[in-house]
Amino acid sequence: MRGCPLGMSLVSLTIHRPKYFTFKPGDYIFINIPQVASYEYHPFTITSAPEEQEHIRVHIQAVGNWTRKVYERFKNISENNTSGAAFHVYRADQRAAVNVNNEITTISINIPIKGEDQGGRVNDNLSFSSKTGEMAQQPREKIILNGPYSTCSRYIFNCNHALLIGGGIGITPYASILSSLMAQFRETRMTCNHCRTVTYAENNLWDNQRLKKVDFIWVTPDSKSFEWFLDLLCQFEKDQAEYLESNTNKNRFLNIQLYFTGIKDNRSVDQVLRHQVTNIWADEMGSDIFTGLKSPTSFGRPDWDKLLRDMTLGDNSSTAKDINVFFCGPKTMGKKIQHHCVDFGIRYYEEKF
Repeated sequence: MRGCPLGMSLVSLTIHRPKYFTFKPGDYIFINIPQVASYEYHPFTITSAPEEQEHIRVHIQAVGNWTRKVYERFKNISENNTSGAAFHVYRADQRAAVNVNNEITTISINIPIKGEDQGGRVNDNLSFSSKTGEMAQQPREKIILNGPYSTCSRYIFNCNHALLIGGGIGITPYASILSSLMAQFRETRMTCNHCRTVTYAENNLWDNQRLKKVDFIWVTPDSKSFEWFLDLLCQFEKDQAEYLESNTNKNRFLNIQLYFTGIKDNRSVDQVLRHQVTNIWADEMGSDIFTGLKSPTSFGRPDWDKLLRDMTLGDNSSTAKDINVFFCGPKTMGKKIQHHCVDFGIRYYEEKF
């Protein structure tokens, strides 16, 4: 859709977390929205971390009939809600159906709306909230959750070196994992009340768990797709830099690689000029021109053979038996990656989406 900062029609739903609802990073739930289709349940990966106690979050891309209806429904709601009035979303459990004074869910809808005075740019995310006990004559939005259910992503914390690969929207299973890792990472951080110096507990997160290293690779044809979880990646980079600054004897835990396949990596004049501009920007600003991350954005598809070879033979490398590849994305991409993993003797896990 035009004016969409994500490069595609995407809805981000933030739903009140039901009491006793527990899940692990990478788990998914089935969602039913009766106002869209009474008997249809569709699976979506939870993109928020288990450490977030108040809400759970899912991202829905409009690619099928049901998801397009969901997108259009919340898009229309956001467009019609120009007065700023509250939009009520009630808990879809038995108790809420009996007692209208029970807790009301809050829903945050990430819908790009083209602003009249923004030159085609988009407004900030629109949030619709509600207050407990208010009835009024306003529409109710009931969302029924079924789950959670586990996936192979749960095994990430049981390996030494995890290589997370996402193609397009296949990145969503890893958003929860990265969020959870960052939340655990921050639990070890301590700030002096007097000088505000940041230090980390002597027995930090990486010393107490098996997972020691994560490589995160995102391959997408749309560079603006990086904005989905750009804040998360930026914050992780910032926290990691702060940690390494105070612990010079520690190695980098998370490495980020972003690949934009919308432009082929060839040797044309345009491509050479593009590389020159991005390199100059990185030297002057210390960040990538496309994402603002310290990690650079590459053009074209990854060279999987070289990438896996560097991980097993390069500096700070791991043995093949310690590396586990987790992939979610297009089937054709998965088959290529799996083929290279077999050649190197690396365990391969694929999550269907």
